Amino acid sequence: MEAKLPPGPRHARIALTYLTQRHTEWTLRAAQKRYGDAFTFRLVGGKTIVFVCDPERVRAVLTADTAVLTGDRNVAVVVGENSILVTSGAAHKAGRELLLPNFTQERAEGQREVLDRLCDEEFDKLPIGEPVEMLPHFEEITLGVVMKAMFGERDPAGVAKLLDEFHGFIKFRENPIGSVLISTAKPDSKPPRMFTRVRDAYDAEVYKQIEAARGDDLDDDTILSALLHGHDEAGEPLTDAAIRDHITTLLIQGHSSTAVTMGWVIELLVRHPESLARARAEAQTDGGEYLDAVIYETLRLCHPSAPLVLREVVQPFALGEYQLTPGLLVAANAYALHRREDTYSQPYEFRPERWLEHKPDPARWIPFGGSERHCIGRTFATYELRHVLRRALRELDFATTDQPPERNRRRGIAWVPGDGARVVIQGRNRSAVA
Repeated sequence: MEAKLPPGPRHARIALTYLTQRHTEWTLRAAQKRYGDAFTFRLVGGKTIVFVCDPERVRAVLTADTAVLTGDRNVAVVVGENSILVTSGAAHKAGRELLLPNFTQERAEGQREVLDRLCDEEFDKLPIGEPVEMLPHFEEITLGVVMKAMFGERDPAGVAKLLDEFHGFIKFRENPIGSVLISTAKPDSKPPRMFTRVRDAYDAEVYKQIEAARGDDLDDDTILSALLHGHDEAGEPLTDAAIRDHITTLLIQGHSSTAVTMGWVIELLVRHPESLARARAEAQTDGGEYLDAVIYETLRLCHPSAPLVLREVVQPFALGEYQLTPGLLVAANAYALHRREDTYSQPYEFRPERWLEHKPDPARWIPFGGSERHCIGRTFATYELRHVLRRALRELDFATTDQPPERNRRRGIAWVPGDGARVVIQGRNRSAVA
């Protein structure tokens, strides 16, 4: 099958704009305005991405067989070849079946005591009456929860060392230069030496934890224990490399996007006093309908995971009138999809009320991906969001700073509040804790 692609720039210089930290949003908006709902970017390094944002093509991309469209294998240099983000077919199915039981509603509720302890610690650090960035505090909470779920209470010093190396490892991927170096690398090329150094240091600590847990014959309710007793698609025990890749995927995916969503929720609410007042009033009760609407609307507008859901074509794939061949990337363009005027009235406005009567359509609202490759941590993350935000709204009296609304800033593939969700805490009400 010969490739037939949508129109787009005929040169790779567009990548220099697309991959910068400042102009991604402008590029996506300008490309759609010029080329329509489907367009093609040819990137530095030989990669080609087809972007689509009409619901029917988005649905086709998200529901495609995982043996035809796999995850973006470019991220394998970070998460590993065994990660569910990059595997397909039987290996992908086996990985999901192994990991999903660790992210149920019941498992999330089992972390409530940890969540409350971490909220207490982080909220107590917040100064009164002066600007403070909420995002780092939310990240401490969500990372603390996933580390507890992963490793439990074993070897605190060793786990702390692993966490230190993890921070260095992930910072390279989130650094603008590091992000470009990895994103533009040619297939099968070696990653930058400075990246392999921090990755190897992190890997060494992960393998120490795996070796120690095997020696202890670990058998508890941690994710590490589940991995040690898990099997691959052939029924064989997981290798240390596979366990490393699953741990890395969950550490990366299991905290950052949840914390960034919390940051955006607070940033948007303080800019919309009526919404803030309504959310705070509801937080004093057992209700949660309006907070859910706020979360849905924040995820529509802010893309804390990524503004694109990327797939790699590994078998010929017909997408409407277009013919995609192996090696191409196809992106469900969430940024444009979530701003379609034929779906959302006033699409650039923050209006949580739109979700009080309508629930998300899986072809028009895709912050968690979709179908067989949807985010396995969706239920767990949603529980965290509701619990931490309810506590924040009940206990903390938020106000805006004297700065304008925060613009998004790219950090790796995600969009984070440009100033870290900076607010002023005017007072605390610890007696409001339920």
